[in-house]
Amino acid sequence: MISPGLYQRVSTYPALAAIGDNWFPGGLPEGADLPAGIYTCISRVRIFTQDGGGPFDTRYQLDIYSEDFDECEALINALDKAMHGYRGTITVGGVDYVIKASLFDNGLGPNLQPTGRRSDGPEPGFFRATHDYKIFHSEVT
Repeated sequence: MISPGLYQRVSTYPALAAIGDNWFPGGLPEGADLPAGIYTCISRVRIFTQDGGGPFDTRYQLDIYSEDFDECEALINALDKAMHGYRGTITVGGVDYVIKASLFDNGLGPNLQPTGRRSDGPEPGFFRATHDYKIFHSEVT
């Protein structure tokens, strides 16, 4: 699974420093500090070649959460710069995640998510923006 490599990419990208390591797999924990991000694997398909097993075609949904609209918009734009068009190798725990292409696939800009969780401001809730990326990669141990 490319999740460790993806986490490494987004948690260390300078323009996403406001989130830092406040990234979570699959969902936002109750009481998490904002801004925060989540990453969810939507699908993972192995591409078979005549040589046998090949690279993976993986779709990830990445969400940004913030209490401020402008911050949410700036962070989703920074996320796009970190992910769209990225190619390279990320090494985590002795595994090389070789990303051949990371492409923006779908997205939704910041929208107010009403919730009772954040009631200290004029509007209870927070803003969420989401982008999907198709990541073509291989994993080498």
